[in-house]
Amino acid sequence: MANFAEEDMESARVIMRRLMWSLNDESGGIGWGSPEAMGEIIASHDGLAKEYAHVLISYVWEEGNFLEYEPLQRGAGPHLLPYLESTDAAVRGQ
Repeated sequence: MANFAEEDMESARVIMRRLMWSLNDESGGIGWGSPEAMGEIIASHDGLAKEYAHVLISYVWEEGNFLEYEPLQRGAGPHLLPYLESTDAAVRGQ
């Protein structure tokens, strides 16, 4: 995706929006692997990260787009735990 985004950013955005749509209740799907795919994509491309990291974070935030289906929450813990040790209270969530 990083290479694809370099060649055609708008098409990369379409793919990100499709992944987001798959996590939407109205899509009729479950979105298996979509959060992980989004995480890998934003980890590999700064431009997509700037646009979509906040969306990915919103899926683990209860006031955001929280994913209530527990199997879709798997894998988030190891990535969030380091933030709990931050010296910045806003990053820690306190």
